[in-house]
Amino acid sequence: MPSWLAYLFLLGLLAAAMSALSGQFHMISTSISYDLNPSSGKNHHRAVALGRIGILAGFALTMFVAFQLPGSIIPIATSIFFGLCAAGFLPMYVAALYWHRVSTIAAVLSMFVGTITYAYMVLFVHAKEATIFGLCKMLFGVPTLSSAPWTYIDPMVVALPVSAVVLVVVTFLTKPQPFNLPSTKSALMK
Repeated sequence: MPSWLAYLFLLGLLAAAMSALSGQFHMISTSISYDLNPSSGKNHHRAVALGRIGILAGFALTMFVAFQLPGSIIPIATSIFFGLCAAGFLPMYVAALYWHRVSTIAAVLSMFVGTITYAYMVLFVHAKEATIFGLCKMLFGVPTLSSAPWTYIDPMVVALPVSAVVLVVVTFLTKPQPFNLPSTKSALMK
């Protein structure tokens, strides 16, 4: 490849990274100023001030974590994030789209159990992440609580099926909830 194309490609990667960081900091700010602030609709100035504090706190936390973790943390953190999202949200998302019998308690329990299972696998079983975080070593004096092959199996391979099974079992154990679509007339009136 010509050198100018390599520079253009790297600038494109840098622009994508800057855009992702901007979105993440905006999300942190919005979460702190609106999601964690129940009176955000009543006091706009307080919400804006909390948003600014949120951006500063998020930036400081990001910089602290970036300098404390190893240089290869980006692909590992991305893998953890997507695995956690899949284990926590994918079964209930698919059920919400295609299975109208799913109950609210089943969706909440599925998300909770999937998240806890994934966190347990990452922090205490999967060798790659457990050694990075060091929580298992600190609490129990061993790098992981399991042995091969579990230390090599991706946490999502365990957590996603557990989350899906909890969703299905709890849905069948709970009373079906009525599914009411708003009528066209009432939706247009709003």
